[in-house]
Amino acid sequence: MEDAAYKLYLGISENAKDAISFSKIITLLKNQPKLRTNKFSEANIDSPDIQEKLASTFKKGRQLKYPTLSVSPDDMAMSIIAECWFSVPKSDMVNFFNYHKQAMAAENIIGAYLEAYIDSVLSNHGWIWCSGSIVNKVDFIKFEKGKLVKYVQVKCRDNTENSSSQSVRDGTKIEKWFRMFSKTGKTNWGNFPDKKVKHLLCEKDFLTFLREKITRK
Repeated sequence: MEDAAYKLYLGISENAKDAISFSKIITLLKNQPKLRTNKFSEANIDSPDIQEKLASTFKKGRQLKYPTLSVSPDDMAMSIIAECWFSVPKSDMVNFFNYHKQAMAAENIIGAYLEAYIDSVLSNHGWIWCSGSIVNKVDFIKFEKGKLVKYVQVKCRDNTENSSSQSVRDGTKIEKWFRMFSKTGKTNWGNFPDKKVKHLLCEKDFLTFLREKITRK
């Protein structure tokens, strides 16, 4: 598949497999304008400048980032609640705020690593990671025999709702899959929306993948 989008992507990356995936996504955005993000809703997807911007975003989305702590000022109201309700000593407030920022930083990046793990397992089974959020409300698409058959939005928990992701576009419903049930803590890998390959995914392997990627070298 050596079309313009494929060649353009190879110009910024030597990864031919990703170039094929990017080319297929460009074709999808041409054929289904409703799947474009607002930024590119009226753009000429055939334009080399537009494709270069999309390619850069697509590539950047595949480059996993490490957690970064918030630099926002501490909210003293939180310290009052921590002290008065949770009996956190005033002497521990520095640690309280540090742990809070660390927890928030960790939570903010789990989704990216979750998508990267799924891609590492399923990229050889017809699945394409729409990294960089260049497809509206869609994180993964699947091809079978050259035909696009699935659109999936991935979430970490079941309590993250987005009504627009449930809409039907061109007769294809965007399926929503989540990793964990928020009320029970049980995982949901057995319900990944592909019966043929869902057995290849599991929580143990995801956590191993995460540990390997996030451990400081």
